[in-house]
Amino acid sequence: RRLDLPATSLLAFGGPEALPFDMGHAWFPAFEADGEPITPSASDQRRTKGLRRATALVREALEACWKRGLATPRSTFLL
Repeated sequence: RRLDLPATSLLAFGGPEALPFDMGHAWFPAFEADGEPITPSASDQRRTKGLRRATALVREALEACWKRGLATPRSTFLL
């Protein structure tokens, strides 16, 4: 059997925030410098600001792909 898919590309983004102890990356700060999880609170905006930065980076990358004609917004799906 053969699948007849339209022109298909895949782009995998890694989160911009380094996790402690070289455990990889995340989309927003989740840990304190000592490795303990950040305790969510209304006054601590680190996680929210980090997620906004990550969103802006993904948007910039997608817009660069669209501008170069590598894809179109209509053909882009985020999972």
